[in-house]
Amino acid sequence: MDSQKGPVDSRDGPQSNTDNNVSPVNTHVFITVPEEDLGFRGNLKRYGRKCLAGSKENALLIGLLLSVVGGVVIGVVARSLKDKYSKREIMYLGFPGEILMRMLQMLILPIILSSLISGIAGLDAKTCGKMGLRTIGYFGTTTFLAVFLGIVLAVTIQPGGNTDLSEMKRYGKAEQLNSADTFLDLVRNVFPDNLIVACYNAYRTKEVEKEEFREATTNSTASITTLSPEPTTTLSPRSITTLSPSSTTIPENGTELVAVTVIELVNGGTGKPNVLGVVMFSILFGVMLGRMGERGKPIVHFCDCLVEVTMRLFTMFLWYSPVGIAFLIAAKIVEMEDFNVLLGKLGMYFITVLIGLFIHGSIILPFLYFITVRKNPYKFIYGISQAMATAFGTSSSSATMPVTLRCLEHNNHVDARVASFVIPVG
Repeated sequence: MDSQKGPVDSRDGPQSNTDNNVSPVNTHVFITVPEEDLGFRGNLKRYGRKCLAGSKENALLIGLLLSVVGGVVIGVVARSLKDKYSKREIMYLGFPGEILMRMLQMLILPIILSSLISGIAGLDAKTCGKMGLRTIGYFGTTTFLAVFLGIVLAVTIQPGGNTDLSEMKRYGKAEQLNSADTFLDLVRNVFPDNLIVACYNAYRTKEVEKEEFREATTNSTASITTLSPEPTTTLSPRSITTLSPSSTTIPENGTELVAVTVIELVNGGTGKPNVLGVVMFSILFGVMLGRMGERGKPIVHFCDCLVEVTMRLFTMFLWYSPVGIAFLIAAKIVEMEDFNVLLGKLGMYFITVLIGLFIHGSIILPFLYFITVRKNPYKFIYGISQAMATAFGTSSSSATMPVTLRCLEHNNHVDARVASFVIPVG
């Protein structure tokens, strides 16, 4: 019996294989509309609005660059007004910069602790180990290349080769370092005995000379003086007898106190936070916290909130950095003694350092980045330009750490867990 077939609705049953293989058609059409020519004034206004929008995004970077120039100008003008400034006057000039350093260093430990714990808690032990090995390999490679480049430049250029060093003033004092003690101090700092002390002081072995008095057995001799008669000369009927002294030596044994110089190894301390120990504690704490599962979630949420609060504080502090950097540079310029003589005799040294920094930072590191990531390295460098300007003004890698973390996460879109692990270790 024949049955009548009507139209089949796709909602009544599955579609055929032919219908499943048909890809949807993109019905969106993009048409590029050329910009309207508004004339000279209109185009000028349009370009001005674009520049203004770009300047708002890079206002902080522009302010940092201007602060460097302003600091140099203030320092040079201050040196021209007075030949020599007292320590107190230099301290007054650099006080705004000191406040900036304190503000940035205040945020170092909260950022390291909170970001590392919250980041590592979301990773497994295998991923942490792989990231740690890659970090050590990267820093080892870049350090070797930097040392090799420095040796080549120093041998080639020979800065200070024709300079009479007897006329140069020596600033500071170089301490004698023991390579074995330095390595052992590194291991000691990885595992601090007191986490609270590690937040403000790192371990460093220091040799101290100390005098001790010790008993020593001596074989000495005692002298006894006696008087013996001498032959006399007769001057008169009465004879005069004279007595002459004579010594007799008698050996004797005894003990005496002898001063002995002894070298003792004590904890000299660096006066700076033990960042390596704090990083190790945060990594171990984060790994154990991740293994706890749901029971560790409250602490992870607390660390996430702490990271957000710290970064907001840092963003607020960062707008003060142009003022602080300008006065830091000005104070350093004023503090320098015999600036013209120092620049004339150490000019080749400055040139050698600048050449080395340019080759290492503009050629070697971008080349490593390109062969590893296959992306434009100079775009990445532009993203951390704020951190580079802050480092130039403060001359402190630890104070620049919050700026570097912010630039990596917000500008270059690096994973916060990777940035918070690699930057403190470096």
